[in-house]
Amino acid sequence: MPVENTKAPFITFYSFKGGVGRSMALINTAAIMAERGFRVLVIDMDLEAPGLSFLMRDAVMSNANPPATPSPQVGLIDLLTDAKERGAESNLFALSVAQMLDIYTCAYTIRGQEASSQGSVKSSPNEGRLRIMPAGALDEHYTTRFSALNLRGLYEEGLGEPLIRTLKKKLAESGLVDFVLIDSRTGFSDEAGVCTRDLADYLVILSGLNKQNVEGTSNFLRVLRGATDGNVDFQIILSPVPYGIEELTAERKEVAQVAFNKAWGKRVGLDLEIPYHPRLALTEEPYILWQRTGILADAYLKIEQQVLKGVGLDVQTLLPDLIATIRRKDYSPALQKLRQFVRLDGAKSHLSNLVLKLFAPMRYGNMMEVKAGLSIAPMVSNPDGRKLIRLLVEHISYEQGEVVGELLAQKLMDSDHELADAVFQRLIANNPKVAYLLGAYASFLIYNRGDPEQAQAFYLRAIEAEPKDAGNLGNYAVFLINHREDPEQAQAFYLCAIEADPKHANNLCNYGQFLLGNAQFQQAEEQLLAGTTHCAPTEPLVLAELCFSLWLATRLQNKTATSWLAGFKFYLQQGFKRHPWNFTRLLAQAEKLFTPEELSFAQALAAAFLDADKLARLDQFEQWQTLEAKPVK
Repeated sequence: MPVENTKAPFITFYSFKGGVGRSMALINTAAIMAERGFRVLVIDMDLEAPGLSFLMRDAVMSNANPPATPSPQVGLIDLLTDAKERGAESNLFALSVAQMLDIYTCAYTIRGQEASSQGSVKSSPNEGRLRIMPAGALDEHYTTRFSALNLRGLYEEGLGEPLIRTLKKKLAESGLVDFVLIDSRTGFSDEAGVCTRDLADYLVILSGLNKQNVEGTSNFLRVLRGATDGNVDFQIILSPVPYGIEELTAERKEVAQVAFNKAWGKRVGLDLEIPYHPRLALTEEPYILWQRTGILADAYLKIEQQVLKGVGLDVQTLLPDLIATIRRKDYSPALQKLRQFVRLDGAKSHLSNLVLKLFAPMRYGNMMEVKAGLSIAPMVSNPDGRKLIRLLVEHISYEQGEVVGELLAQKLMDSDHELADAVFQRLIANNPKVAYLLGAYASFLIYNRGDPEQAQAFYLRAIEAEPKDAGNLGNYAVFLINHREDPEQAQAFYLCAIEADPKHANNLCNYGQFLLGNAQFQQAEEQLLAGTTHCAPTEPLVLAELCFSLWLATRLQNKTATSWLAGFKFYLQQGFKRHPWNFTRLLAQAEKLFTPEELSFAQALAAAFLDADKLARLDQFEQWQTLEAKPVK
């Protein structure tokens, strides 16, 4: 059963017999997790014959930073002894988890690696921390300290289990580690019972294929089944498995399969195995840190993947849970789950689905029944919600103009300019010559960030990338009018835009307004009429702007314009997202020719177009009150 994803799961590595590579399997698994960017704590609970305490002590790791401080001279035995002697005043109870980790563990920074298509190793942006809590200082007094602790006696006195449970609870809920891996004692020792019964959320059981290992592991499974009613998750790893004697190996696997099935009462998976490798007998250095290819590396990678899956951390399991948590607006646990999710294999391809499921419109049953996606504004106003969005921004794919990046940019433009800017920059970094992205970023820079210098640079990049993109040509013409006061250049770009696409309604509207501002009323009316011909009924914003501009152009020629005013009223009542616009040049012409009353009406119409809250002010004008709203034909 998957453990709660917001708590650090405890994973115990156990073997009935020694010599099967248990500690080496654990440390390699821990290193792979840290390479993904996880924070991993390893605890050496093989107190009678500590193994992990040696593994990292003298390791030369080309891709791991050495610890900032020398290996600690205290470990688990010292922590428990202190708790035994001082009770509530001891470090276990009185110190924070961060303080305990500083005292009782040694930390290594593990930089992520990934194999290239040619099999070589290259750097990955992930970087995690691997901490090891040794059994204790392996000096001449270790045996004395171990005997004095007397873990069995502590349990018999009723003190042992509360201490172990306290240790687990503090570490699991600290938020400072993502996984705790336990190296257990072999056989049926007291330490083994503690590791497998009191600490483990998930068990990794290593077994050789010889008779002693198979029988011993079967007995352990039988005891485990009785103690837990079979309600525990585990994975068996066969180790070491020799090569070159396939017939005997297959025979021993079959014997092990039958024995384990019988002991557990149902079929036990035997899909994982560690091949025999002479290096394992000659070094304590974690194999995975210097070699990422070959059968041994593959074995450790598969073990790590199975461990993650065993505690519910695979993309298929975590994705629906993550989506549901975000929809409930539980942003803190959702952030924790997303931090885990992005480090898993295949996460990037699934992040696109996550964004689309959360923020894109969805259809249910009838194709016309559409449900809007989540609003992003409440999320970015919450500290953890904003961190969650930032994590999505950092990890989604931006290759080939990824649609989810564009969706996030669109959603963020009105609610968080900084995050929207980050999305645009990543989109453009991955698609530096895509004209519509460059143009969209230029418009964002001018209308949302107020940065005309940068905006102009990106408009010009967009036009260079696609010289006949009508949208970018027209938008740049508007920019030249409003922010560079260069009507001559603006007209040249308007004409290029209309030549590129004579049916572009928005450009026809904008060019008509440009001509209107130049007092070229008849030519303006012609361009605006062409705009209404090519404007889709699903564009109320453009239609409203066309109707207002045509009303103004017609009245400036002292002609009747009731139909355009009726259309303007109709589209205002439909509602649309307002767009910041500049009617200064148009109203300047009205100021020259209109009566004060009609000028006031024109100014009120422009204000209502720009701000829905000012729509009610039009009711003070009688001609508006009595006007019947009708769409344009």
